[in-house]
Amino acid sequence: MKHKVGITVTLVVCAGFIVLYALEPPRALMGLSRITRLLAIVVGSGFAFANWRRLDRDDPNRTGWFLLGAWLAWFLAGELALEAYRRLRGTAPPLPSVGDIFFLAGYGFLVAALVRFLTNWRASGFPLGNSRKQAMLALTVSLALAILNFVLLRPIALAPLPLGERLITILYPILDSVILVPTMILLGMVLHFRGGRVWAVWAALLAGIGFMGASDIAFAYVSSLRMSWVMPLLHVTVIFSYIFCALGAFEEWVLLSD
Repeated sequence: MKHKVGITVTLVVCAGFIVLYALEPPRALMGLSRITRLLAIVVGSGFAFANWRRLDRDDPNRTGWFLLGAWLAWFLAGELALEAYRRLRGTAPPLPSVGDIFFLAGYGFLVAALVRFLTNWRASGFPLGNSRKQAMLALTVSLALAILNFVLLRPIALAPLPLGERLITILYPILDSVILVPTMILLGMVLHFRGGRVWAVWAALLAGIGFMGASDIAFAYVSSLRMSWVMPLLHVTVIFSYIFCALGAFEEWVLLSD
């Protein structure tokens, strides 16, 4: 029952934001969007840490869930730092800002979590695919993202913008590209569990991470071309990333509770 409730709530909230952004001016929805992001991060981090506490100390996946919880906690600190600029100073956050310190630190925990899970799954003994094919997938994804980043980020690197703004705008897509490589490998492994409870956990979690990576890369592209009309779609994508990560952590908590 809890499993179905989590999926239903997620789909309803996501569908609601699609309708709202289609009908209302994006500026009118910014406050609601920021609150939703914060709530989703709090829920996701809370359940990730709950999963860490619930797993046995000798469970190899225990550390991975702690790292996922830490990633979301650092991102929560980053979102709160950005909100402090708006509420306390009455200005839009600069680029770079204090929030970027927390976001960049969070990426380190996310990379560590993905590597941890990837290592554990390979050592589990389950039939999760051919190692050679996974290596080829990693190489293909890496090359594709490298070419994409070169094409998209070169105009930003050469743009007449402050050095700090250029560096931070370039850094996020590169970090997201690093994250998307193990994410794609894990997704290939998870496909072997299609239809099961493990699939529900990891399909949601990896979808959230994928949404985050895609939104940052797309943001760099949109910024370089001044395509402001695409920004509402990117706001929705960021919301989806946090919501689906929260759903994945919740699904794991339900699975461990049964």
